[in-house]
Amino acid sequence: MIGRTVLVTGAGGFIGANLTRHLIKEGALVHAFVHANDRLWRLKDCLPRITIHPVDLKARTDVEAAVYAIRPQLVWHLATHGGYPH
Repeated sequence: MIGRTVLVTGAGGFIGANLTRHLIKEGALVHAFVHANDRLWRLKDCLPRITIHPVDLKARTDVEAAVYAIRPQLVWHLATHGGYPH
């Protein structure tokens, strides 16, 4: 994983944050798609070592532009909608 460019959607969630930590330890260059309103408290310790992209996954052109700019070698799609009752 050393030096591989990786994109994680839903990186601010429980699984996404833990995966992000693992990828950092493995030496990946991690880019994270997060919701603009995410507080990112689960990623607090990782923030200096990842690149955050506040991308709305429902906005196709924004997603395409970000993916084109990042050029990830691997994508972990962990974003979800409606995972919580609130």
